[in-house]
Amino acid sequence: MPPRTRLLLPSVPLLLLVTGCGFAVDTPLGTADLPVAVAPGEEVTGRVVHPDGDITVTIGPAQRGLRQDERVEAALPCAYDDEQLTCTTDTLAEGVHAVQVSDAAQPGELVQTAYVVVSSRPDYEPAVDSTPANPADGEMFDARLTGWGAEQELRVRVLLRGEVVQRRRLTTDAAGTAAVEVGRAGREAYEVRVRDGLWGAGGAPAFSVWLPA
Repeated sequence: MPPRTRLLLPSVPLLLLVTGCGFAVDTPLGTADLPVAVAPGEEVTGRVVHPDGDITVTIGPAQRGLRQDERVEAALPCAYDDEQLTCTTDTLAEGVHAVQVSDAAQPGELVQTAYVVVSSRPDYEPAVDSTPANPADGEMFDARLTGWGAEQELRVRVLLRGEVVQRRRLTTDAAGTAAVEVGRAGREAYEVRVRDGLWGAGGAPAFSVWLPA
């Protein structure tokens, strides 16, 4: 299943390396090209960006409240070769899982985490985008939710400056879509968090994006 939406990752400050010619900037560790969701038994594949040394990749049930140097409990090792990662899902339960990457050569970059859902829901490729895509300052815009599965109940929270400005319960249509009015576009972005029985269930985080993107 192809990737659709980039999820939020912890930010890491740039590290300065002293060289014989002066200073060089070390670009931060991260992941790319990961799917948002896979079917049970389907492999999770992606890239590790800016690796420097001994890379470790794991996957395991997502947990809220992790420290940036902490891995989830019951994490399983993933394969890694030449910037490519592959995680098997044969033994994973349905739900949100954390793909975590660390680099022994740069311990200051801590553990980088991205989230992937294992789900048997048909056509499950959750995404949230702003409509219109690039609203003008002061223009009202919506969050358009797609790929969530037909007739699924969603709980949506919209936050501005960390404060909840609205809560909504929505049901997707037969195409797996729904929409909620967010607010007026401006200098500050809104955070939209979605829970659907997978995202936000148990210890898993909610699906989270910033809009306008």
